[in-house]
Amino acid sequence: MLRWIGWLAVVGGGVIALSGGRTWVRFTVQDPVLGEGLRTASGYAASTALSAAGVLGLAAALTGLLTRRRLRMLAMVVLSVDALWALWLVAQVVRDPAGAASQGVSDELQATTTGTVAVSQASITLWVWLFAVGAVLVAIGAAWLAWRAGRPGVVTTAPADAPTPPDQQLPQTEVQRRANTAAWNDLSRGDDPTADS
Repeated sequence: MLRWIGWLAVVGGGVIALSGGRTWVRFTVQDPVLGEGLRTASGYAASTALSAAGVLGLAAALTGLLTRRRLRMLAMVVLSVDALWALWLVAQVVRDPAGAASQGVSDELQATTTGTVAVSQASITLWVWLFAVGAVLVAIGAAWLAWRAGRPGVVTTAPADAPTPPDQQLPQTEVQRRANTAAWNDLSRGDDPTADS
């Protein structure tokens, strides 16, 4: 079962990508000129730092895919911390949806109205909770991948010049590989295999 925990990060990333741009907050604005109006704000509008968390998470995930060992471990630690930061941002929206809505849409409202705009009757949608679940999955999966990347691996390789039983014939590619390995071993010892004796 533990080998599937790493897939949590992938599933969580998909949930985050799906739910981040959806409607997080539904709210009513009281405009002195236009009167009462219903508005919505997406996750990225309700929490402006969420975009930065997304970019950081994507960079950490790509680094984890393209590197090995210590850099992968570091990238997964960054991804796990980034998911926790995203959870904190979600908690801010859940705690004060009206404040998140007014902060996220104030520029848009100021461009279309005059006077002071007040946000009231704000409520969050299911997309906020889906995003939070995705962030938890990413945090758990990335932490597990960081732990796995930090563990010393056991590497077992057969010696390149291991004797072959006489009744088995090696394929031509294996013969060439062993010859190349022997030539590299000679070079490592300071012997030039191309020099005429």
